[in-house]
Amino acid sequence: MDGKLRVMFLGSPAYALPTLNALVEMEFVDVALVVTQPDRPSGRGQRLTMPPVKERAMDLNIPVLQPHRLKDDDAKAAFAEYGDFDLGVTVAYGLILPQWLLELPVKGHINAHASLLPTLRGAAPIQYALMQGEEYTGVTIQQMSRAMDAGDILWQSQEAIKDTDTAVTLAERLSRLSAEGVVETIMNMRRDAVRPVAQDHDAATFAQKISQADGCVDWSKPSKEVFNLIRALLPWPCAWTVRDGKRLKIQAASYMELPPKDVPGTISAVGYEGIEVSCGEGRLRVTYVQPENRSPMTARQFVNGYRVAPGEKWGE
Repeated sequence: MDGKLRVMFLGSPAYALPTLNALVEMEFVDVALVVTQPDRPSGRGQRLTMPPVKERAMDLNIPVLQPHRLKDDDAKAAFAEYGDFDLGVTVAYGLILPQWLLELPVKGHINAHASLLPTLRGAAPIQYALMQGEEYTGVTIQQMSRAMDAGDILWQSQEAIKDTDTAVTLAERLSRLSAEGVVETIMNMRRDAVRPVAQDHDAATFAQKISQADGCVDWSKPSKEVFNLIRALLPWPCAWTVRDGKRLKIQAASYMELPPKDVPGTISAVGYEGIEVSCGEGRLRVTYVQPENRSPMTARQFVNGYRVAPGEKWGE
């Protein structure tokens, strides 16, 4: 591989920024185009907000394309205006790439996926790794194919999941690992040292897109499973339960391997350290919550302001 590698980068959230930054720093790489999601309303004021990748691309004076759709002639024409590409690099872009776009770069597309493929294919591998109580996850650099996350493996690295991890902290580490993997894969391409490995499709598992409904706490589950749900669904949609007919988001908690005192969902104790809730097995100590239409607060503040007491039942 001689000369500059002309790269098209596809990504949207902050997770993709370490990879974009790493590509820009590679001497023989020219990031010629950044493709990202359209600006969308965000926050309480619903202010139109740029994706983090767009902001960074503008700082770097890289052309930006924000198609609403990829499966029409207008999209093809828009890409054609930027000339030819040697390689496409995708990190958390958010749309499925049609075949014509996969074939547009001469060397195809590579993708950084936040799991050890073939496990946890799909939109939410970080959340599912935490929800399932996995001890390890990782990053796979794959050659993108028509089937979702089913391409040949070009690079893979494992990452331990800490007991204190949330989706936020784990994503921070995996985003840096994704950048490392993309750089190493491109270096291997340059040396003609890439050795693709086909995935075992029979071993595939899936991590479907998360919805708000997925955050509903089932208090009949063991406390450790409820704890894993809470840390997996930060910052969105958050685990939640129902109190007095309103949703109560649970943003931080710890699990206790003590026998439950009451039926699942019942508050067993209220103390300085938090609110203890009985589960199907064990108890959960809730330490940070967000009442409906209110700001987040500590469990202590919630107890003082909302008259929480032992014997109260949470859940639908």
